[in-house]
Amino acid sequence: MASAFIRTNQSADRGAGGVTGLLALAWLLPPITLLLVLMLLSIIFAQRRRIRQLLADSRHDPLTGLPNRRGLAPGWHALEGPRALILIDLVGFKAVNDSHGHLVGDKLLKQVAERLAAAVPAPGLLARWGGDEFAAAIPADSAAAVRAAIAEASARPYVLITGVHPVLATIGARTGLGTGKDDLDEAIAAAANSLHEAKAGEEDSAAEG
Repeated sequence: MASAFIRTNQSADRGAGGVTGLLALAWLLPPITLLLVLMLLSIIFAQRRRIRQLLADSRHDPLTGLPNRRGLAPGWHALEGPRALILIDLVGFKAVNDSHGHLVGDKLLKQVAERLAAAVPAPGLLARWGGDEFAAAIPADSAAAVRAAIAEASARPYVLITGVHPVLATIGARTGLGTGKDDLDEAIAAAANSLHEAKAGEEDSAAEG
């Protein structure tokens, strides 16, 4: 995916060089022809801007502004050295969303995204995984600190116009992966298993309580 994006950018750069050359020659043309050339160039530049915007939009979540699943991969591959993937599932969000509606739920998700993003420092990357789940790609040596920061941020309730809402985070993680480009799928599967085990443990604790 990342290589395809690079090829697209390289093609755009080569195209830009051709357009620049065409623009330089355009001044030698008659006025009517020059006007047509300028109109054509305007259309080409507008299409190029639209393509770039579409590429950016396809990798970002429109609600939170965070990268989405597709946008996580470039951030993962950009990390150097051993890496870790953290999956985060919100506990309590569904109740707020069901009770107060999607508008309130959306506002809550935005607040959650802001807090979690602050808990994932650069060069790490936070993404919205989908629904009420988030994912963080981080250097492996910062995994423990980031995990603790996420838990601390989630421990504080969220204040909305509908009241104070506690929304906690269940966390699953896979750490210590290398730098290969094909290990993201492995990390996702392992982190998902870890998240499932964490959820099962919470359910068992609730049942015992």
